[in-house]
Amino acid sequence: KILEKSDLYKHEQELKELLSQDISSNEIHILSPLSFNDSAASKLTGKYSITELDDYSVRSLPVAELSFSEIKDFKGLESDVIVLIELPHPKDLRTEDEKVSHYVAMSRARALLSIIWD
Repeated sequence: KILEKSDLYKHEQELKELLSQDISSNEIHILSPLSFNDSAASKLTGKYSITELDDYSVRSLPVAELSFSEIKDFKGLESDVIVLIELPHPKDLRTEDEKVSHYVAMSRARALLSIIWD
């Protein structure tokens, strides 16, 4: 998938809005079905310090700044604020694995869930 400037703008605006509401950056975790390098989150690092977490490092949450991980690596964990990016809309789900991934992603937020649909 090619990342459109409008998509990147939506992601930047959502993070800006959350941070303007006195939400600390270390309370925000970005989840995507894509790896960090393939995700729009990797394009945001010029404006935001984002720590990429893997299936091992997610065990040492919270980190000092915004964090990112693939949905599959965050299973069983939670964060105060979850921003989901690059998910297909639920009406477009075809497989059981896609449905499970959506459920896992959407059930990780303790206080606030923000979803930016593809």
